[in-house]
Amino acid sequence: MKKKEIDICGGLFFMLSEDDIKKRLDLSDDDFNKLLGLVKAQITQKIGVPLEPTVFTQVERNFFDDIIILDYFPLDKIHHIKIGEEDLTSDDYIIDYDGGIIYLNNTLRGFLKLKYTSCISTNDYSMYILPLINDIMEYHLDTGWDKDASSIKEGEITITYDTSIGKGAKINNALNELKERYSAFCRMI
Repeated sequence: MKKKEIDICGGLFFMLSEDDIKKRLDLSDDDFNKLLGLVKAQITQKIGVPLEPTVFTQVERNFFDDIIILDYFPLDKIHHIKIGEEDLTSDDYIIDYDGGIIYLNNTLRGFLKLKYTSCISTNDYSMYILPLINDIMEYHLDTGWDKDASSIKEGEITITYDTSIGKGAKINNALNELKERYSAFCRMI
């Protein structure tokens, strides 16, 4: 099986796949799928962005604007936009997919109903999420007695570990960076 290669700043990196992670961890299909579901749910909860395509419906009673700020982003696909009695087409707006903003060509007024799909892009999933899934799965499967230890005492001797460089700290840092990356815009009222 050939791995997908990417070139970043002159360095060659190999992209992980879920199959690669499963083979490395040597888990049965059932165990892998259960753990993968748990890990994806943890990541989604922490960063607030769906990893899998998820359909949302957004409504606003008295919409009067030329910009629609989506409740969930990044935007994957718009299914339908209706404002008042007008069904909008792709010619009626410009989309900022990553920011989750729809710029309308005109200011419109009325009841807004928008149906769209949101999820992390395939590229971001491969670059950021799959390595994080790998780290979290390894962390969950680690049964070592010193996995979460910050110090160990034996008689009069105490050994203190630097927990800021461990796998748990690395995972938390990655999750926090992703949360910042996908943090919501504040709406001025």
